[in-house]
Amino acid sequence: MVEKDPAYQSMEEDAFNVIVQYTAAQELVHVKEYYQEGEKVDMCKALTELIAQGKLEGRAEELIVICKEFGVSYEDTQARIRDRLSISEEDAKVYMGRYWE
Repeated sequence: MVEKDPAYQSMEEDAFNVIVQYTAAQELVHVKEYYQEGEKVDMCKALTELIAQGKLEGRAEELIVICKEFGVSYEDTQARIRDRLSISEEDAKVYMGRYWE
């Protein structure tokens, strides 16, 4: 529905905010800024980005768990997820902070 209806490609910011509150999808708040043009938000692109971020986070978590199981050091694991996922050093640090226990 979101991909086919052009109304979602140029949604009023207030309507977007209502959807975020109604669905309790606070993650959408973070991607909104990238897809906001004036008072309009491209909901389709925001959802696509949210899904991509979720997949990336899942891959990062999986790599960290595997590295820990094989005794890879914290520093080497961080470098591996940065390189394998083509992410910044800061993003790698965030994932390490979340999933390295």
